Parts: sequence; structure tokens; C-alpha cells
Amino acid sequence: MSVLVLNCGSSSVRFQVIATDLDAIEKDADRLLARGHVARIGGHALVMLQAEGRRKSIAHAPLRDHRAALDWILRWVVSGESGIDSVSAVSESIRATRSKARFVRRIR
Repeated sequence: MSVLVLNCGSSSVRFQVIATDLDAIEKDADRLLARGHVARIGGHALVMLQAEGRRKSIAHAPLRDHRAALDWILRWVVSGESGIDSVSAVSESIRATRSKARFVRRIR
């Protein structure tokens, strides 16, 4: 199972896609499939993306808000560029305010 893990700040989004299952969790053997971040959301954002075994990609894009940044990330994750077959679940940690919200939502 692949899990997209998001960490949203006030003007940035960091993410990882991790391959895991109950056996991998028990053995602490999760595998990182991809990672990246979007910085300076709300203006001319800096986007860094890297899939396992591939070169880091750096781009600049006018990303107005977090929705646009997440759209950019999701489009890359499901594209052929990432090499990821599918995402089974999403975990998010939103820190735009001082409170933390953490939960996992399964994708159907």
C-alpha cells in the first residue's frame, strides 16, 4: 500500500509517498517512493519533486494557495514522472494554525 503523507504549513507543503504494509511497519521497513515540497505558496512558488531512483526536479510556478499546491503535487504523483502506481491512503498534518490536525483518510 502506498501512503501520501502531507505536512501543510502556513506557506508551504511538504510530502512523502511511502510504500508500507503491516509487515513493513512491524519490521520498520517502510520504503520511500517519492518526496518533495512546495515553498512560498501565495506567490511565485518553488516546487521540488523527487521520485525514488530519479533526479530531483525543481520548478517555479504561480501557486496562489494551498489548493493549487496540492493540485500540483497530486498531478505529479499520479503522472508517469513519479513512477508511482497508485496511492491507497492519505495522511495529513496541517499546521497553518497552532493546533494540529492528524488523521488518515483511505482513498477508494
